[in-house]
Amino acid sequence: LAHDSPRRERSTDIPVRGSDIDLIVVLEDADAALRPDIEAKLLEIKYFWLKHPRIAEELDFIVKTPTEISRQLGFETVKDKIAMKILAESEPLLDSGTILERCAAALAASEVSGRLAELEKRARRRQRRLEADVYSGRVETLDAEAKSIFFSVELDELGEFSRSRQSLIALKP
Repeated sequence: LAHDSPRRERSTDIPVRGSDIDLIVVLEDADAALRPDIEAKLLEIKYFWLKHPRIAEELDFIVKTPTEISRQLGFETVKDKIAMKILAESEPLLDSGTILERCAAALAASEVSGRLAELEKRARRRQRRLEADVYSGRVETLDAEAKSIFFSVELDELGEFSRSRQSLIALKP
């Protein structure tokens, strides 16, 4: 996921240039005991990248197993859907066996791409309806989820754009 403006990394509050790298490490279930060591090493790398004056980039990562991926393919929670969207959009870097092939086959069999496309279509329709309601004055206040349609969490935390319907109307393209 890319960001094009400088911001602070949420867990450390260290300034970053804007972009980040999302890394998914998939371990065989039998190797799951290696997870703490891999996560510790990735945290070291993350901190180094954040602090290095010439890099200042964020590394987001997760370590999971095929069993965890299979469970998330059930789309039971929003977190599962986001995880599968990231996995579906990912590019493989290295495979020491058949693990990536099996994950790709599981993604294809579960029709994640079609399910995600349908969710995105519904979200776009909802966004258009909400925008029309806000700009016409039919909506006075927004919940957190609706606010996210108009501006980032960072801007919302500043409170500059979420105080009133008038400020949202002023953002109208």
